[in-house]
This record gives sequence, C-alpha cells and structure tokens, in this order.
Amino acid sequence: MCIQRTWNSPGGQMSRTIFAALLEDLRSLSPTPEIFFGGYGEPLSHPKIIQMIREVKAAGARAELVSNGTLLTPGMAKELISSGLDKIWISLDTSHQDSIQEGQAAQTKPTAIQKMEELIGLKKMLEAGPELGLVIVLSRGGLDQTLKHIQQGIQVGLRSFFFTHLEAYSEDLAHQACYAPEDLRRIASWQARQAELVRELEGMAEGITIEGVLGNTNAHCPFAEKGEIVLRWDGEICPCLPLLYDHASFVGSWEHKIASHSQGHIQRSSIRQAWSDAENMLLRERLLGKEFSPCLSCRDCWLSDDNQLDCMGYEHPTCGGCLWAEGFIACP
Repeated sequence: MCIQRTWNSPGGQMSRTIFAALLEDLRSLSPTPEIFFGGYGEPLSHPKIIQMIREVKAAGARAELVSNGTLLTPGMAKELISSGLDKIWISLDTSHQDSIQEGQAAQTKPTAIQKMEELIGLKKMLEAGPELGLVIVLSRGGLDQTLKHIQQGIQVGLRSFFFTHLEAYSEDLAHQACYAPEDLRRIASWQARQAELVRELEGMAEGITIEGVLGNTNAHCPFAEKGEIVLRWDGEICPCLPLLYDHASFVGSWEHKIASHSQGHIQRSSIRQAWSDAENMLLRERLLGKEFSPCLSCRDCWLSDDNQLDCMGYEHPTCGGCLWAEGFIACP
C-alpha cells in the first residue's frame, strides 16, 4: 500500500547539510513556522531524528511527527519525550494490521494502539511528554474494525483522532478504498455516511478532537490554506506532499499520473525566496481561489490522465485530479 513501491525515484536520508540549511532558514523566519516530520517515509528510521527534533526546538519551532510505530521502542519513546517533541501521531491502517485476524478484531489490540498505551504510561511516569494523536487510515476491508479500534484508543486515554482515506497506487488497491468513482461526485449519501460517523465518535467520550477528511465536502488545497511548504529529503522545495514524487493514483480503474514539481532547492534558494517567487505565488493564488478543473467528477477526456494540462488552460502542475484537494486524503 506504500507509494514507495510504485515510483522509480531514488530514496535516501536527509543529510546534515540539507538539514543545516533548513535550520538556518528557520532562524531567519518570523514567526517561526512549525516543523512536521513525516510524509512519504518513516521519520524514526533516520539515525539522527532525536537530534533533529532537539535542534528544531532550539530554533524556537513547534515540532510534530507521524510514525507507523514499528520503531517506537521504549528507549525511542523516552528519547522522544526528552527531545521536547510537541506532538506525535501514530498511524493505524486497519486493513494492513498483521495482528488482526478475521473474527478476532474485538479482542485484538492493534500495534499502533499498543504503542500509544506504552507512551501514555511513560508520560505519566516521567510527568512529561508530547501530545498524542491516532491517525486512522480508512479502507473498505477495515471499516468494521475502525470504531472498535477507536474505542480501544479511548480506553487507553486517547482523545485526538485524525482520519484519512486510503490512497490507491494500483488498480488492485483501489478496490480497498472506501470511496468508489461515483462517490467523487459528492452524492448526498457519501456526506451522510461521514456525518453519521462523526456523530458516533463524538458520543463515545468527552473532549474528543476529530480532524482530517470527515465532514469535508468542498474542494480546497489544504497545503495552500495552511501556508505549508514541503522539504524533500534531498533538499527540493515542493508545494505539497502529492507533488514530491512522480507517481500514479487510482480511483477504480481510472489512473491519474502525477509528475513532481520543485519550487527550488534549499541550498540555492531559501524557503522565503521560494515562497515569494512570482511563479510560486501565482500557483498559490490559484489554489487559494479553488480553481480546480473537474477531473474527478468528469474523467471523460485525455486531460484528466495526468497533471500536465487541464481544461481551464493551466499547465503543470494542475490539481484537478487531486484526492487531497477533494478532501479524500489528508495528513496531520
């Protein structure tokens, strides 16, 4: 289910040189932006992740991180707590939990929730630590499990939940997505299903925070609206996560090819310079104006096959076929 299985791009770890350039930019920006470790990769696999968090905090930035939890050992948890990390999100993909066997979902506690329970225990013992949140990746095969897992999370003390749908990187995986091609037309039954789930969650316990795709019905770019920019491991500055790498995204049998887009390299152009570049400002203005071609609800012409050109006359990167902009995919 990982996007890294579908691309031909080289992988790697962010170097000290690239990270130092980011720190230099951080110290020059006011107000200091928040830093989020995550995207297409596992932050805890980086050998210097604790040091990186500490340096971001020393620069005056808020730091959050998302992890699948597989590397979250008790030792790593203690280091994360001491690093000053503000919030950690653990991602639970209900259709890919090896510990869940058919007919045992009610009794089996997913690894992600086990890790959160251990973190909560450490926080209480050390009387310190980051905020905790659980990311739920919704998929057709795991829908029956979802509410049970949320209840288990509430029982161990979780109150912050973030929802996203599964993004399919192959036609086979597309059949596991909760949404079907007809759902992309924003039919009333789709909105009703989301609203019903939100009401059920809010009734489980007091103080629950629900973020992500639930209840979102209008096309918008979450990256532009939040004022976000994404730094790839090799220093390329990108406007959003979907444009980090060349890849394909599937809805049913419809394949939408996405070509990456860089707004500069951090060793040649600071984040401020990339943000203020005239071409990049025009792209952001278009996204904030919600100027998206109707590729998801149309899919009837060759223009919807990729993000090179759309029917509104915009050239790469076009965003009409973006599941993030349509509110189906999200990231904390």
